[in-house]
Amino acid sequence: MMQYTKLTGTSLLCFLLAACSGAQLQNNETETFSPRILENGSKLFDYRLDSPSDGSVKPTLVFDANEPTDMNEPPEMSAYSADDEKAAIEARVMALLEKKLDNTGYCREGYVVVEKAIGFRQSTVTGECREAASDNDRELFGK
Repeated sequence: MMQYTKLTGTSLLCFLLAACSGAQLQNNETETFSPRILENGSKLFDYRLDSPSDGSVKPTLVFDANEPTDMNEPPEMSAYSADDEKAAIEARVMALLEKKLDNTGYCREGYVVVEKAIGFRQSTVTGECREAASDNDRELFGK
């Protein structure tokens, strides 16, 4: 049973690392980044990723070939669940957001997530930068 758990955990970790390292938009995806600077200098943003698909999660079964089985019982297995898929999507969305913030230089000192909604077809993240807007920020991003 230990090998089974190790295999499942290792497989999930590899998948999540691959999802994070591939922080690039796919051909059918679109992202929207909307920065907002308030009168008091607060810097907010909305990030949205649209991933058109059929929305179905394709289960992947993981078998432990070393586990002895009885012919009358199915081998132990773990389905790659919708929760696993959602965790992978969230990791990817956050990696794409980080890349967008790095490329734009919008939140130079980091940010706080105000609201996050992760979905199979659409994900949104609303955040607030840790630093106040500079004159240069106001010129580049408005107000």
